[in-house]
Amino acid sequence: MKPPAREFEADRFFALWAELERDVADNRAPQLDGLHDAGNESLACRPAAPEAGFAAAVIHGGSLAWAGGGWTDLFGVGAPAIPPATAHAARSGRAYLVLEDRRGRAVLAVLAARRHSAAWPVAGALANAPGDSALVAMVFAPSRMRGFADFAARVYGLGRSEHELLDQLMQADDLDAIAERLSLSEAAVRKRVRRLLKSTGADRRGALLARLTRLLADESVCDWARDVGLRRALGATPAQMRLSHLLAEGATLPHAAETLGLSTHTVRDQAREILARTGQKRLAELPRFLAEARALVAFAEADETACSDREGLLGATRIFYLARRQVAAADFGPPDGEPVLFVHGGMGSRRVATRLRAALQARGLRPLGVDRPGFGLTDPAGGDPFVAAAGDMAGLLDALGLERVRLLARDGGAPAALAFAALHPERVQAGVLISPRPPRARLPGVQLIDGWIRLGAQHPSAIVAIYALLRRKAGVRLTETLIRRLFGGHSADAALIEDPVWRHAAVAELLTCGARTADGLAAEQTAYPRWRPPLLAGPAPWTVVTGGLDPLWAAAAQEDPWRGLPGLRHVRIAEAGRFLQDTHAEEIAVLVSKAGMRAAPPL
Repeated sequence: MKPPAREFEADRFFALWAELERDVADNRAPQLDGLHDAGNESLACRPAAPEAGFAAAVIHGGSLAWAGGGWTDLFGVGAPAIPPATAHAARSGRAYLVLEDRRGRAVLAVLAARRHSAAWPVAGALANAPGDSALVAMVFAPSRMRGFADFAARVYGLGRSEHELLDQLMQADDLDAIAERLSLSEAAVRKRVRRLLKSTGADRRGALLARLTRLLADESVCDWARDVGLRRALGATPAQMRLSHLLAEGATLPHAAETLGLSTHTVRDQAREILARTGQKRLAELPRFLAEARALVAFAEADETACSDREGLLGATRIFYLARRQVAAADFGPPDGEPVLFVHGGMGSRRVATRLRAALQARGLRPLGVDRPGFGLTDPAGGDPFVAAAGDMAGLLDALGLERVRLLARDGGAPAALAFAALHPERVQAGVLISPRPPRARLPGVQLIDGWIRLGAQHPSAIVAIYALLRRKAGVRLTETLIRRLFGGHSADAALIEDPVWRHAAVAELLTCGARTADGLAAEQTAYPRWRPPLLAGPAPWTVVTGGLDPLWAAAAQEDPWRGLPGLRHVRIAEAGRFLQDTHAEEIAVLVSKAGMRAAPPL
């Protein structure tokens, strides 16, 4: 396996951007061929890796020189048998092989010398590898690891009996053995299995374990990397790859046959070939293996990874289902706090940033976040994207047993927040919009930002193409360069952008919000040029907060686009810039906590 190709350099991205700007300046439709060509090149992906799910070891001289706790839990203390040809390939690049865990189940592992594994998200193994004479081994198998059932139970809100059953299913799928360990009849266990599948949105046990794996993988590894990487690791044909991805998503063979337009017989033959390639014994074990494998390859082939727990986001994540669509939210607590539903910006997710979250909680509020359709872990939805988002927000409140909330929307989240208020006025106590993106924006006079605004208003397909390229190729360095070039020259945000903790979280957010799919951004960018604020009938008052030094929307329009909002109050924080929810979190929290009260809070 060859080492990964070079990084997609920032200079090259800005050269492509300049070509688009010239097209727009000359009143020509942007030519997107250069973006598409760059996106299809076989360059390494740069994922934002989760901090959990990995197991690693160091193998030296045929012995296990070092092993992390996750590795010994999975494989024991002995060194795996590595064929000489595989070891030779690993020393000159990367090599993949199928190992058996302690329960006899196949797991894909990757091996490489230290110089070829330096970007892997396994710091302990890299620190203990004695030079390039040793091999670093890595697997990604979150649903096989100790404690993962506890995490999954929190995410899906499982009851005690479902949690207990899930823990058993992760260790073995023999229902007779599980029934004996739980002192239940087989019929009672099967009933619990059906209830567990319903709670997790899966239709069978194999799909359940694959879905649990994707809780950690889907926001880290973009679809392009999943496809290219798995093909490299397995050496599968294009037809086998198409089936592999459907199986990794939990599809049954009949459903896969229908989706691919093939006979069930043909699909069964392909499935047998995939079983042989992967070392699996039964088809039921294949979905989890493939879900793990395609993520592992993306992490292994990367020339840059950014490990991040995204400020505790996964610990706060909750998954629920609306008409078989997965919707992801985050509940940061406390449970007895007054709920505030945060609606993320045009490139964001359910994460509520630490500074704003803490400021809200200090005032007795309970921050909630939700991924809009096609963002984060939420499935795409058809139709008007803002109306669809409003439906998901209502579903979240129903799932949490909440009647009313305060709304707090940032930037491109304003249309979804206002759609919710228009459709469910009785559920809105008050609304606060932070630097909302106006329907018609004046150009602020900053070259990159002016170009982005023009393209978004006149050629939203170009924005979609740019984002498609970035989600495939951008890593930490390019994303940091973009943030600095766009906003680092503005005094209001310069210090914040140079804060490594803030920058790390912001980069991880941008790298993960569209990894699973780009459908959300594409739908919203296409709809936004035609969008106008709806008329709201409810009594809830609204506050619009802007920064006086915001390089994007500080001088949005000659006519106030928000003038029709009930009880409208404008608050302008003169010294604030683009990221006032971080730089002025306390002031925002005061406004939210007092929203809906008659007296205006002092700032």
